[in-house]
Amino acid sequence: MGFRTLSLVGLASCVAVQAIVHSGLPQMNADAAGRVIQGVLSGVGFIGAGAVLHGGSDKQVHGLATAASTWVSAALGAAAALAIWSLIIAGSAIALIVLFVGAPIERRIRDHARATPAEQDRIDMEKRP
Repeated sequence: MGFRTLSLVGLASCVAVQAIVHSGLPQMNADAAGRVIQGVLSGVGFIGAGAVLHGGSDKQVHGLATAASTWVSAALGAAAALAIWSLIIAGSAIALIVLFVGAPIERRIRDHARATPAEQDRIDMEKRP
């Protein structure tokens, strides 16, 4: 999933919440908005499930970060509909940090975990001057 998909998920969340907030129905309360947000986030779970792939001979799961970022996009869209700007800014910043800084850290941990002790010794020796 790319930028367009995440943008559309956020927009859909925003539109769904705004439709309830500005519906003009009497007695609009937090319960109604909460039910809409709950429905949106549950539905986005199905989109995220489509992003998760179990594949290859190594039986690894791929796409969890994409699924999680889709959920973040939906939550940020709901927050935008309710005009909670400080939450949107903080949530966006944290999400970007996790996605961009977390990837190299995750790769390093994964590579270290895969290496056998002998392989790790060889890698350590190559790094020494």
